[in-house]
Amino acid sequence: MGGVQERNLLSRVFPMEFAVAQGILVTYQEQEYWVWVSTKRSREENSESLGKSLVVQCELSSERRTFRVKGTPFNTLCIWDVEEDPKVDYSDLSNFFDYPEE
Repeated sequence: MGGVQERNLLSRVFPMEFAVAQGILVTYQEQEYWVWVSTKRSREENSESLGKSLVVQCELSSERRTFRVKGTPFNTLCIWDVEEDPKVDYSDLSNFFDYPEE
């Protein structure tokens, strides 16, 4: 994977959020597989692996995984050496809202 190079002078002068769509599409035996879909939200090299060398292993027969790393969502058939964010249980939304007591 190649690094993202910033060439836009405007982004250095005006504050703006950094976001680059990432996708790896593999064609195998005339079928297409999205093996990696994410958004790079940090300019730092290898932010997807928290700064460590990004070495991925992708298997087309793997079960698709969805998880977050430092808040960035990944949808992938790949694995690599990174600590995923803790899973959030959305089944009980009372954790997220402060409901008034009756």
